[in-house]
Amino acid sequence: GYRGEPVAQLPLEVSSLDDPAHYDGVPVRVALFWSPAGPDAPLDALVEQPVTSAAAAPLDRVALNVFEHPAPALWVAGAAGGYGLARALAYRDDDGDHRKDADEPFVGMNGPSALLYAPAGGATGPSGNAVPAGFHLVRSPVPCAPEPTPPVAARADDCGVALGDGCSHVGGMGGMGAADAACGGAGRCLTDSPGGLCVLPVGDAPGCRPASGRLAVVEGLSMGPTVAWLKACDDDSACRVGEGYRCDQWRGICLPAERLTVILGADRPSALCQPAMGGQGMSLPASDAALP
Repeated sequence: GYRGEPVAQLPLEVSSLDDPAHYDGVPVRVALFWSPAGPDAPLDALVEQPVTSAAAAPLDRVALNVFEHPAPALWVAGAAGGYGLARALAYRDDDGDHRKDADEPFVGMNGPSALLYAPAGGATGPSGNAVPAGFHLVRSPVPCAPEPTPPVAARADDCGVALGDGCSHVGGMGGMGAADAACGGAGRCLTDSPGGLCVLPVGDAPGCRPASGRLAVVEGLSMGPTVAWLKACDDDSACRVGEGYRCDQWRGICLPAERLTVILGADRPSALCQPAMGGQGMSLPASDAALP
């Protein structure tokens, strides 16, 4: 059964909406399913990479071994530079051949996670960022189109905010006010991130563009989903690796490191593409009207 050395080992977490005992004796396997038709393609357009198939059970936290790089036929068709996009899905392997057949049902869908792959030489990803070669775990949903740069000069002082720094550990009895103050200027602290994460909501500093920032929609603020500046990165070295952060190569910002997630009992895949930044009531100030 030896298949050689894996080209990647991806952290995988399996959860369940059902009683875990429901899967006792059920031949559940998890594999990568690639999406040549692009983000949010229907299930019947996804293509399994059988060499990644592995037995799985509820509450597993294991490494999913990848023994081959995905062939070009699995990459997103027509993508500039070529890149691959995959989800981890679970199915019932009734005949035991370690691959999903047409009559074998899916029994689990991807959670808020995706896998981005760039071949040697890198690629231009779905949001327009340069993606270095290799496999990159990202949290979904994600932007599926390039985001315009605001038509204002970048400020080297990052508008007085320590983007990407920790903050919640200094809050203590001072609560959120002290945590936000630790970020400086109009910065806000995302306290649900490890050690806190300093960001700058666009609406709190209209017309200000931090030189080391990049736009993203963030959760964890009292105002709900918010367009904000986060610490930009090209690789992990720009992020707080020792505290569990990595460079999210889809967005090009520092975020907590991700796992591939599979939810047994879920009957539909988690969406990969997020709405445009101006959608879902996320209003932008007039001075930043050129933003999406």
